[in-house]
Amino acid sequence: MRAVYCCFVFFSSAATTSAFYLPGVSPRSFQTGDTIPLNINSLTSYHRFIPVDYYKLPLCRPSSEEENEGGPQMISQNLGQTLLGNKIQSSDYVLKMRKDTFCQVLCQVTLTEEAESLLASLIQNGGYRHNWIVDNLPSAFSFRLSHEELQTRYSGGFPFGFINTANSKPFIYNHVNIHIRYHKPDPMTDLYRVVHFAVEPLSIKHQFQDGYQWDGVDPEGFEMPLSSCSKTEQTQRSIITSIQPVEEGETIIFTYDVIWSETDVDWARRWDIYLTEDHLIPDQIHWFTITNSLFFIIILSGVLANITARTLRREIENINTAITAAADESGAAVEFTGWMALRGDAFRPPQTCPLFFCVCIGNGVQIGICCFLAFLLSAIGFLNPSRRGSFLTCILVLYTISGVVNGYVSSRMYKTFNGDRCRLSTMLSALLVSGVTYTIFLSANIARLVTSDVAVSVPLAS
Repeated sequence: MRAVYCCFVFFSSAATTSAFYLPGVSPRSFQTGDTIPLNINSLTSYHRFIPVDYYKLPLCRPSSEEENEGGPQMISQNLGQTLLGNKIQSSDYVLKMRKDTFCQVLCQVTLTEEAESLLASLIQNGGYRHNWIVDNLPSAFSFRLSHEELQTRYSGGFPFGFINTANSKPFIYNHVNIHIRYHKPDPMTDLYRVVHFAVEPLSIKHQFQDGYQWDGVDPEGFEMPLSSCSKTEQTQRSIITSIQPVEEGETIIFTYDVIWSETDVDWARRWDIYLTEDHLIPDQIHWFTITNSLFFIIILSGVLANITARTLRREIENINTAITAAADESGAAVEFTGWMALRGDAFRPPQTCPLFFCVCIGNGVQIGICCFLAFLLSAIGFLNPSRRGSFLTCILVLYTISGVVNGYVSSRMYKTFNGDRCRLSTMLSALLVSGVTYTIFLSANIARLVTSDVAVSVPLAS
């Protein structure tokens, strides 16, 4: 009776609690005017596998101020982020909660021959894209097609530049409109939470008013007005008169706008729009695909079951007939044919390399268990997009733990084959797949370190 009462109290108290998804990131609240850091990740491409370090390119770098002593600062990362080639660092973009900013000069870069060649290669051959982060939200890509409304894509970052179809020359996006939406959870407080982050890149060939020439260092240049954009209103595509080419000797001025707007979307649901791509693909299409797949699975399963049943019925009738005939002939041996002839070969050891066969079976079981547990943890919410690199880190941990099952399965099967080298079987199970994979990864990483100055490589200490 006491146990029943304790259970009742436990579930009653649990029913009064409220929470969002399982272990994740706790919300951060900001007051009006608080600085919100904008972090920059490696540049990635749909066409090339190798990410590129942002600050190894001729782009704006954080100044050596007190809060940013020594330039860009690395943001702490887990093992999964490191192996994926992420390199999240601080930036010089200044975002003040609910404080709009227009035509803010960030820096000035003059392209040398080497810098022009590098940037042109990233735009023309790689199609590389920026990956920015604000309050753990990845940057969405906002764009306009001619004079249409602003459209947004929520995966893959936003482009680094583009190719002019008229002359096939590369142009860089040197101005960004940063659109941030916030939510006020409590009307009685001056606290706000970031729930949406999108970037609209533009290419503008900037010039200072009154012919002012800036050396890129003088603090006065950061406040001087530009003739190509206004400090009192948002920069629109319609006001652009000249775009910024990537050519040797070109002086590129990088600028940005910050536009804040309030929304009813609360912090717990801010990832929904990323996961659904803002309902880019209607739900009806998903249901149609699932229903269509289930229909074909049921039909094919029925056909296969019918063929199997007919075959088994015919074989069983043949065997019964043979047994009856053998009994009439005073104990004559029954000759089995077809699939019954394989009944003694179910556990027959392979003629060549039985040890390698057992090792492969053990590794297959290990990978299967690892994948099943990883998908299970993802389904119940332990692994979510807000924790970057957590899925890969979880995969590595689960793969290591399930190695126990790998060793047991491989050595047990090898012993079933009457093998006498069980220790060698266990050792090969632990080293074969993981050893080959690690060797390939290490070789590719060293080659990347040696051959490329801008590619992101995994530190050898990791």
